[in-house]
Amino acid sequence: MTISYIDDGMGNFLISRVFVYSSKSKDFEELIPDCGEQFLNLRLDKKNKSLISTYYKDNIPTLCETLPPKSFK
Repeated sequence: MTISYIDDGMGNFLISRVFVYSSKSKDFEELIPDCGEQFLNLRLDKKNKSLISTYYKDNIPTLCETLPPKSFK
């Protein structure tokens, strides 16, 4: 499940929070991106089963690939 909203600044980014259901805890758990603090302009890479988002490194937009934990696959 994804919840998305426009950033509070200039409205240039779509920020997403991603939740996956864990059968172990029987509840939704939030995924945290592998880079940056949040998922910006998130898209799904179906081929690689990963989440692609943008983060800024030294003020340069950079792509980040986040793989879900193995427990969610």
